[in-house]
Amino acid sequence: MRIGVYTSCLQDLPIEQVLPRLAGLGLDSVEVNVGGFIPSPHIPLERVVTSAGARSEYLALFATHQQAPSVREWAERHPVALSSPEHDRLLREMRHDLLAFSRINGALSGTPFFIALVPAYVSVLREQARTALRIGALHGRDPGAPQRPAEVLVFLDVYPNVPAAEASLERIRLPSPGESSGLRQVGGLRAWVEVVTQVLILAGFIEPSPDKTKPRRATRALRTVLGLGLWALTWIVPITFMLFMAYTCEGRTRKVFDRALRYYGDVEVDKDVFSQRNLRQ
Repeated sequence: MRIGVYTSCLQDLPIEQVLPRLAGLGLDSVEVNVGGFIPSPHIPLERVVTSAGARSEYLALFATHQQAPSVREWAERHPVALSSPEHDRLLREMRHDLLAFSRINGALSGTPFFIALVPAYVSVLREQARTALRIGALHGRDPGAPQRPAEVLVFLDVYPNVPAAEASLERIRLPSPGESSGLRQVGGLRAWVEVVTQVLILAGFIEPSPDKTKPRRATRALRTVLGLGLWALTWIVPITFMLFMAYTCEGRTRKVFDRALRYYGDVEVDKDVFSQRNLRQ
């Protein structure tokens, strides 16, 4: 049985302090207050509702802070010296386990009609983020540091670099009283197009725009057709799509693992195993 808490009981604290505190008490689930008898102190509701990008950023912020205490405990249980045989072995085991997890859940996410897409693929993203935090912890980075969410967003290919990710994370912070969010309400077909685009980026089918400029109409139409085509493929040839998703998730996970390993400085570890071809310069 999982025990959680409703975040309104800690309304005087920001979400960055709420999640580590609750995790330190052994709680593994929370329900975020989004209004009602008190305002929405732990989520920028208007921005998250109107922007698929803000949703990705908030989930990255939430996931990294939630997992920080457990990652610290994991690092304390594995006090290995950098570049030592034990360090290399631990990295290999982490990579092997993460790739196996991604293959299995990637196949599940490709089941017909996208039935298991959300839970299976989100579990892959969560495991990718946790492994990236563990790699950072092995190299002396505090998993609860403010810059970790931005780094995870870069590893997941949501943003091309850490400064761009940090700037976007700043925009999803709760506005001060009387401040407008500056976002236009997005609904209907446009909202679906935005969501599909975010999914395709996270899945590795398309690359994010380096300067976050609005894509041309033809590009948006092509992405929409690609998303609809993938959906149709799930019921025309379901087994093929499950294999395809397993392969895609595994490849994506390799890329995330290698980016985290390079970013945190351990690029000399077993270059035959940890290929540098797909890492950002």
